Amino acid sequence: SLEMKLKLSFKPSSSHLFDGKTVILLICYNRPNYLKRTLDSVIENLPRSSKENTDTITFVISQDGKNPAVNDIAQEYVKSLSQKGFNTMHLTHPRLEKDIRGVKKQMQGYYKLADHFKWVLNKVFDELHAKRVVILEDDMKISNDFFEFMGATSVLLDVDETLMAVSAWNDNGQIGHAWDSERIIRTDFFAGLGWMMNTRIWEELSGIWPEAFWDDWLRNPKQRKGRKFLSPEISRTYNFGSKGGASKGQFFQKYIGSMKENEVPVKFSMLDMSYLLESKYDKAWKAEVLASDLVNLDRILADTTFMDGKTCRIEYRSDKHFIDIAKRLSLIPEWKDDTPRQGYYGVVKIRFHGGTLFIVPKPSLNTWKKLMSINTTKNA
Repeated sequence: SLEMKLKLSFKPSSSHLFDGKTVILLICYNRPNYLKRTLDSVIENLPRSSKENTDTITFVISQDGKNPAVNDIAQEYVKSLSQKGFNTMHLTHPRLEKDIRGVKKQMQGYYKLADHFKWVLNKVFDELHAKRVVILEDDMKISNDFFEFMGATSVLLDVDETLMAVSAWNDNGQIGHAWDSERIIRTDFFAGLGWMMNTRIWEELSGIWPEAFWDDWLRNPKQRKGRKFLSPEISRTYNFGSKGGASKGQFFQKYIGSMKENEVPVKFSMLDMSYLLESKYDKAWKAEVLASDLVNLDRILADTTFMDGKTCRIEYRSDKHFIDIAKRLSLIPEWKDDTPRQGYYGVVKIRFHGGTLFIVPKPSLNTWKKLMSINTTKNA
């Protein structure tokens, strides 16, 4: 069974990640100070085992274009890490310097970023023969259990073909909305911002990689094919990129800047991760949603003590209605393709005023009907 396969694959600590087949990829362009902060964070939070067995992981710093200050930082860290025994390389992607015809100036960066991603991922998987890649960009710092999280979830990604990727980020992980440091969720939404993919998925995507907006493209149902993503309730990456970058810090101050940082490191590899397998997770998800009390949004907003210790749900009737609710709850007010951010069967789960709140589709909507169709009998 899949559960037995998972148990047999599990190893202590984050050693599954450090099996000689993982590349830690850092994507950068023109922000030398940001790059330095990100590299310092990665080095500071490397697990002790990797420092003792330095040949078990490969670092790749991939620079788009030839910014001299970025080049100097990259070379400095490559030298430092190589001296410590790590496999490290600095790649320079020949940036698309000319603007792409017919594309607005402010959109050019998205095309150049997608081109860089395709180029370097082909190198990582085809030339370095990586089994998996952990992708960071030059405006992130990581938690002290980031590699522990990636190590444990890489086992799930390897054995469970219903998964497409793992993200260390939760779009709904703002202070007050997230508190369980051990909890990992299955979701229909690709969050990115520090994520992992394996060769099984790249073989499928490399030939059809888009010209631009690669993250939204990955979220499209055509690419997802019903597969899911894993994210932690409390994010394990933190984005400090309020300036520059392709998205120019969109949403930064209101949503991304208020993310809760993880305080207590979790030994994910010591936990039973089988609850994340689809059959188990879906049954529990349905049961938890149905056990919640249906309440009115105005009521829980008006009385901040009402939710304390309770599990409740509120309903939305359309994607536009969901966006209105998200605004009132200080969640990112967006709907992508067929799912809200971090949604699962159209349901979003957050912590709110000391309780747990589900935002669920009305029973007339197809996503609710799909959730209700989950077979919860013991042998299913």
